[in-house]
Order: sequence, then C-alpha cells, then structure tokens
Amino acid sequence: MVLEQGGVKIALVALDLVSLPRDIVESARTMVQQRIALAPDHVMISATHAHTTPVILTDPSRYNLEGNDKQIAQLYTDSLAGKIADAIVQANANLQPVEIEGGRRQRDDAEL
Repeated sequence: MVLEQGGVKIALVALDLVSLPRDIVESARTMVQQRIALAPDHVMISATHAHTTPVILTDPSRYNLEGNDKQIAQLYTDSLAGKIADAIVQANANLQPVEIEGGRRQRDDAEL
C-alpha cells in the first residue's frame, strides 16, 4: 500500500513469511528509491511470522533442503526484493484519493 498526504509519500508492505532478512528489505528499498524516488526510510516492510509460507534461504539456514526444493527456495529468495519493489511501484502508479475515518466507542459492563 502506498499512501500520500501533504506531499509526503510512504509505502507499507506486509508479507506472509516466517521472517525477512534485512538484506532483502534493504535491497527492495533501494530498488524503490531508484524506480520512483521514494526514500528508503519511507518504506516499511514487515513479515507476519506465519509458518505455512515459502522458505526464505539465509546463511546459515534453518532448513535442510536439497535438490529441487532448495533450487525453488533459492529462486524465490533471490527474486523477493524485486517482487516487493514491483508491488510498491504498481501501488504507486495506482494512487487514488481516499478518506480514512476512525471511530471509538466505549463498552458498558453489560456487553462484557
């Protein structure tokens, strides 16, 4: 998601992954800065810590993958920063005016 208000633009990205290595985050931020001039400190990328997600290979890796499984995980890991950057660039290209409203209500004891 890309948001802009008063000339300030930010990007918020949430990924369903166990974790996300800092080098992938930094690489994605650099790509975004090069492609749409969005400052790296205006890009927040997070992982939900879900355990049914693609494998991200790190060094050392907690996964003992071999053969085709390792190749698939490596290809995904190597392409992830670019996929994140592509999503931000696409969201930026599709900015639309919106209004965000919030509300708050106090519960009474009968609702507890």
